[in-house]
Amino acid sequence: MKTALLLEKLEGQLATLRQRCAPVAQFATLSARF
Repeated sequence: MKTALLLEKLEGQLATLRQRCAPVAQFATLSARF
C-alpha cells in the first residue's frame, strides 16, 4: 500500500514538473530553429 501511494506521489510530481517545463521546452526548440 505504501509503495502505491509513493508511486502516485511521484507521478503527480512528474506531471507538475512536465507542465512547468513544457513551455520552456517549446521556447527552447523554437529558439533553436531561429
